[in-house]
Amino acid sequence: MRYNYLEGLRGYMALWVFFYHASGFLPQTKTQNKFLSFFSDASLPVIVFIILSGFVTHLLLQKNESYFVFLKRRALRLFPIYLVCLIISLLLLKFSLNTLEQIPFESSKIYGRIKLIETYYNSNKTLNIFSHLTLSHGIFPENRFPFTYTIMGQSWSLTLEWQFYILIPFLYYFLNKKNVVQNGIIIALFVLVALFSRNYITQPSFLPNMIAFFLIGYFSVPLFKKFESSNNKNIFIFLGIIGLLYYFKNWMISCLILIWAITLYFQRNKNIFFDTIFGGRIIQFIGKISYSLYCIHMIVLIVLINVLQKLDIGSDTLYSISVLFGGVIFSLLISHLTYKYIELYFINLGKVKYNSDLTTKI
Repeated sequence: MRYNYLEGLRGYMALWVFFYHASGFLPQTKTQNKFLSFFSDASLPVIVFIILSGFVTHLLLQKNESYFVFLKRRALRLFPIYLVCLIISLLLLKFSLNTLEQIPFESSKIYGRIKLIETYYNSNKTLNIFSHLTLSHGIFPENRFPFTYTIMGQSWSLTLEWQFYILIPFLYYFLNKKNVVQNGIIIALFVLVALFSRNYITQPSFLPNMIAFFLIGYFSVPLFKKFESSNNKNIFIFLGIIGLLYYFKNWMISCLILIWAITLYFQRNKNIFFDTIFGGRIIQFIGKISYSLYCIHMIVLIVLINVLQKLDIGSDTLYSISVLFGGVIFSLLISHLTYKYIELYFINLGKVKYNSDLTTKI
């Protein structure tokens, strides 16, 4: 079954990330409004991406591919467009720095991006680039190797995802064995390692610091399948408990859990209203190209802002409209092309390789 509402949810999260980053290049206004502050936290849509990834990865593991076939297919899905954008971002670093320094108003986000680029130039560049090329930059302690956000900032979640792909097949294997004691020991050891390591590597790009969100999606799969087949509502008890626990720590994450639960509920119990919201053609299209959009949008924004600087637009309003709407239109157009000619090619290549491997075994 194709879970099209999850595709729609992915599309909304990609737009959230885009508009958050685009707004960082605009004149800033401070607000105490809790609703607006919710949308001014770019980590929140990424957390939803992570939950989605945990869910989809569990479905993929149920195909019972070998570890290396699974990893090859995930690499073909994750690396190609990422490497293209990484190389472009690397080549444009000085261009980006000059563009950011010429923005005529002050912003903590702009200043932060300038400092990140300067951090790259002051870092061990060879190791920094190598860690990015291998998507391992998230495992380097940020206090000693400040690599995570320096070249392609949004790739912090991609190194996280690659770490998850490497680890989760082992967890899947052990949890599918019906040995309760063994499973308990494995989980206990995993939790201890996670708690110990996060004291030394504190950035969110390190898997133990974000594993809980992957596992929310991962463990949603069997519960959701029971809900699909027999209307068993244990999944909402599971998500309700998690949402309540997070409420005392961060109410915004509780809201994300609620959004996740609502999406799953209406994925099974579709109606016209939610079909319009999550299943509409436009949001389905954006969901389909969301990975390209996530990787590409910062490059598009920097180039667009540089063009606007050369046009010497005096009006803040016209500048803001151009960045927001021009940025999203160009990002969507380019993302459509990169999905069609890069992502889709390697997705199909992975399918061919997998089918070829199966034929050889048979």
